[in-house]
Amino acid sequence: MEKQIIPGLMAVVLGLAGWNLKQTHDLSIKVANIQVQQTDREVLQDMRMSIQRLELLLLEDAMRN
Repeated sequence: MEKQIIPGLMAVVLGLAGWNLKQTHDLSIKVANIQVQQTDREVLQDMRMSIQRLELLLLEDAMRN
């Protein structure tokens, strides 16, 4: 009977370890996506600020001429 219990417990432990690794992997993918989205937002915000600065410069130039 012990010969049946030990392999059964090993299978359960391996199953739990695999499930834990899958959850960790899925979480790491989500975190990586969040980092990319945050970077994209920062880049877009920088671009918006640059465009606003250019618009102000163009308006000032147009008012001078």
